[in-house]
Amino acid sequence: MKPMTARDSRVLALGLLAGFAILILGLVVVPVVDGFLSRRAERADLEAEVEASARLLAGAAAWRARAEAQAADAPRFALDAEDAVTATSLFQAQVAEMLQEEGGELTALEQPSAAPDTIRLTIEAEMTLSQLYACLSRLEREASYALVETLAVRALDAGAEPRLAVRLGLSAVVRIQPGGNGGGPSGNGHG
Repeated sequence: MKPMTARDSRVLALGLLAGFAILILGLVVVPVVDGFLSRRAERADLEAEVEASARLLAGAAAWRARAEAQAADAPRFALDAEDAVTATSLFQAQVAEMLQEEGGELTALEQPSAAPDTIRLTIEAEMTLSQLYACLSRLEREASYALVETLAVRALDAGAEPRLAVRLGLSAVVRIQPGGNGGGPSGNGHG
């Protein structure tokens, strides 16, 4: 093997130095810098989470006030009665009376099965479109606990204001109040 010249020795030394510098850079500097960058990203995520939590805690009083208002308003959206039979009778009477007062003719009234705290009624009636609208408007105003689940309408005849066959599915939430006020949120059975 031929001895190395001074120039070859310098090139080899520079190559070894560059390799050693790359090795140090790859094994020490890059992982340290990556660690700093990942910690910075984690810190930013934690700061965002702390800020979101602080906003949530700051809004807790408002949420509590809303929950209390909803709890105070809940009786408007349930039919108060001493038992389920009384509630069903009240609801049926109220709906039948409302239909008749608006000029509709009740042809059938059924009570399909429902959950224990719910009443379901299926009503079949004959009326005009304006009478149907008046009944639904009154139901919305006077019985806020009633929910219209289904509505099917079929024309019975033609004319200026045709008679309609209406099938209306209603439900209402019931709050059993032993010794209660006997009907509706206002105590009179008509909401």
